[in-house]
Amino acid sequence: MTDELSEFHFQAHSVIFHQNRLDVYETKLLFLTCFFQASFWSLDLFIWFLFHAGTSIDQGIAYVLMLVALVLTYLIHPLDASSPYRLF
Repeated sequence: MTDELSEFHFQAHSVIFHQNRLDVYETKLLFLTCFFQASFWSLDLFIWFLFHAGTSIDQGIAYVLMLVALVLTYLIHPLDASSPYRLF
């Protein structure tokens, strides 16, 4: 019984494979297209980092300086107030 079942499964698989032979080639084509597209994505990413990395660094420095200004303002403002100094 199991031999008949495996033979039937093999025949069904063969029929499905031969009917969908074009799908196998389409799958390979899709894979190659995605592979080449990914290589162009990495090239675009490399070019972007090559010419725009400085703006990211400048933005990071600006955020740090704004944080320092905020902390200094928070610490200095109570000293200018007429009430006694309390940090929180």
